[in-house]
Amino acid sequence: MSKRKHGRGAAERRDKRKQALPWSVRLCSMSDLLLHPAPPDERPWKFLLPVLALAFVARAAIALSGDFVLHPDEIMQYLEPAHRLVFGSGVIYWEYFYGARSWLVPGLIAGVLKLFDIVGLGQPFWYVGGVKLVFCAIALLIPAGMYFFARWHFVLAAATVFVGVGIFDAITWDGGLFHSYLVYTRLNLAMDDLITGASPAWDYLYWLLIASMGLVSLCVLAALRDLRRYALLLTLIALMLLIHSTQWHKMYRFVFAIIPLYLLVSADMLAWLWKNKPRSSLGLTALTLAASFAAVSLAGILNALPYQARVYQSRTGPSGIGGFLRNKDPIFAAYRYLASAPGVSAVWQVDRPYSSLPGYYYLHRAIPFYAAKGHLIFADQKNMEVTEIAASVSHIVSADPATSIPGYSVEKTFGPIRILRRDADEPAIRPWQEYTPTITGGTFTKLMRKFYPDAPTPPPNAGIRFADEKTEIKEQ
Repeated sequence: MSKRKHGRGAAERRDKRKQALPWSVRLCSMSDLLLHPAPPDERPWKFLLPVLALAFVARAAIALSGDFVLHPDEIMQYLEPAHRLVFGSGVIYWEYFYGARSWLVPGLIAGVLKLFDIVGLGQPFWYVGGVKLVFCAIALLIPAGMYFFARWHFVLAAATVFVGVGIFDAITWDGGLFHSYLVYTRLNLAMDDLITGASPAWDYLYWLLIASMGLVSLCVLAALRDLRRYALLLTLIALMLLIHSTQWHKMYRFVFAIIPLYLLVSADMLAWLWKNKPRSSLGLTALTLAASFAAVSLAGILNALPYQARVYQSRTGPSGIGGFLRNKDPIFAAYRYLASAPGVSAVWQVDRPYSSLPGYYYLHRAIPFYAAKGHLIFADQKNMEVTEIAASVSHIVSADPATSIPGYSVEKTFGPIRILRRDADEPAIRPWQEYTPTITGGTFTKLMRKFYPDAPTPPPNAGIRFADEKTEIKEQ
C-alpha cells in the first residue's frame, strides 16, 4: 500500500472516530479550538501588577485633573439619579419613571455616595473625585480579567454577569428580564419610523476611525489573519456595531465597549511580535505601533486629534466640544462653589439649558433651579417673566458679560462665568413651599403611553409651587 493511500485511510479513520464521539464532546472541542484556554499553571507576568498600577495612576490623573463629561446623559442618567437616591435632591427623568433605564450604574454610584456620606464626606468636594477613582479601578477589571482567566472562563464569567444584569433589572423595575433595555430598544425602534435616515448606518465606523486615527482598522485587518485566536473578540466587535448601527439614535459613547476589545487584540499582537522577534524588523514594528497607540491617546486627551470635535460632542460649554486636559468647561467649578457658598437658596442659569449643566450632583442643594429661558426644564418657568425669576432666586450664573440684573452684584468668577448674588438690601426672594422637578413630557413619553397604557401617570406638579399661589401648576 502506498504512503498516500495509507495517509488517506488514517485520515478517514480519524474522521469516523470524531463522528462517533458524543455531540457534547465535539462541542467542547470546537469551543477549545475557538477559545483555546490557557494552561492554569502558567506563571503571571512579573510586571503585571506594576503595569496595572501605572494604568490606574494614568487614568486617575486625567480624571482628577478637572471635571468634564462626554455627554449630558452622564449626569442626567447616572450621576444625578444616584444623588437623588442618596441625598434626596435631583430631577426625576422620564426614563426612571417609566423604567427605561437600568439602576445598575446609578445604584453603584449611589453606594459610593452613601459611603462618603456615612464617613462625613458627603460633599461634591469629596465624592466627585471618589466616584471617579472607583470607576478608574473598575476599568482595570478588563485587562486583569482577560489575563488571569482563560478565555473560556472569562466568557462564562461574562455570561454570568450578563444574566445577573437581566435579573437585577427585573427586580428593580418589577418587570421581565432586561426590562429597561427592552423598553429603551423598543422606543428607539419606534423612533426609526419617525426620523428615517437621521443618522447614517456608517457613523460608528467613521467615529472609530477618527478616534483611533485608523489604528482600529489596521488592528482588525491584522486579526483576520488569525481567526482561531481572535474570532471571539472580532465577533463581539461585529455584533456590537451591527446592533447599534441599525438604530437611528447614534452616539459614540454607545459603542465605547468596542475600544477595550480592539485594544486587547492590538496588545496581544504587539506582545507576540515582541516576544518572538524582539530584535528583528517585526520587533521594531511592534515598538512603532505601540508608540502610535500612545501618541493617538495623548492627542485625544489634549483635544488635538484631527476632526475630534465630530466625535466627542459633549454639549457642555459654548463650543459643544468636550475638553479633557485642555479647554475644560469652568461651569463645573462654578457649581462646586455654589454647593458650599453661604446663602444659596435658589439658582438661575440664564444662558444654558439644564441638559448642559452639572445638575444637582454638583449643586448638592435641595433648592429650586432655573435654566435658560426658552429651554423648558420645569413647568412653572415656561411662562415666567425675567423679572419674576429674578425675584425668586438668590444667585444668577451666566457666561455672558452683558448680563446685568438689577439688584444683583458679581460675587465670584470662573473664567468667563460670573456668579451674581442678590444684594443684601433687596427684598427677600419669593418663598416656595413645594418642589418636585420632574421631566416627563415629549415624544418619548407619548410613545411610552402608547406602548404601555397601564403605566402610572407622572405627578402633575412638575415644577415649583410658590407659597403665594392659589392653584397648582399643570404639567407641560
